[in-house]
Amino acid sequence: KKEKVLLIKILMNIEGLTSASAMELKFASIALSGAPLLIGERMKNANLRDGVVYTRYGIHAFTCSTLRYILDEISPLIYSVRGDYVVNVGSELLKNLRTDAGMTMQELADELKISKQSIYRYEHSGVIPLNIVSELLVFFEDFNESDIKFKNNIFNEQKAGEKNREEIKSEIIAGHLTDLMKKVICEFNHIGFSTTSLNAPFDILAEEEEMVFTVVSNDLRTLKKKIKIVRKISDMTGSYKICVSEKKQDVDIFIIKPDELKEIGNSKELLKLLIDG
Repeated sequence: KKEKVLLIKILMNIEGLTSASAMELKFASIALSGAPLLIGERMKNANLRDGVVYTRYGIHAFTCSTLRYILDEISPLIYSVRGDYVVNVGSELLKNLRTDAGMTMQELADELKISKQSIYRYEHSGVIPLNIVSELLVFFEDFNESDIKFKNNIFNEQKAGEKNREEIKSEIIAGHLTDLMKKVICEFNHIGFSTTSLNAPFDILAEEEEMVFTVVSNDLRTLKKKIKIVRKISDMTGSYKICVSEKKQDVDIFIIKPDELKEIGNSKELLKLLIDG
């Protein structure tokens, strides 16, 4: 984090990101008002190209070198759509170039040896194949690479309406909850928190006025591994952290048993325990 919270998944092959994992990454990004990113080196059997933005289940994906360019505020111009390399020049640029040159759509299509329908589509979407952009740069003297801006904000925060948010939550929750997690979620909901289970470094995100990152397990090795990461996330976001376990555990964050959680009256009481503890 500098000015933005970035949630980054790193895979050698970006096709290893499943739909379920992408959904969880998006929801975590929504909760943290951040941007989900996927960093990798390959897609199927081909290497990812530096300077190109790919997409996997709606998440921007690119190489580590491309990330370095972006962090240096050098925006990539090319992105991959269904296997083709395209550039988003905006919906007005091509039309302005054509009309300033006094050309009809058909005349420009004839020059580029493509259909009039393609010109119409490029002008309305602003998305043009890379090879056509290269021809346009040669054809129009007033058109140069500096006129092209990457239109999609890579670091846009994930946003969702309440309905979509609930749909995401239900998809995430299905399938991987342990009995202990179900019990903890029930107690959190009872004292006034909104909860989401995630297959992430934290098991449950509890929200009221504040966010509480929760690790739930009876296994000490699992707890220690997750707590190490959760501490960093909590410190970075200024949020709270808690561990819930049925066993006495030697961990360095606030720990509570489910039965003790059951005795807490409301969310404010729990937050006070976390502040004092």
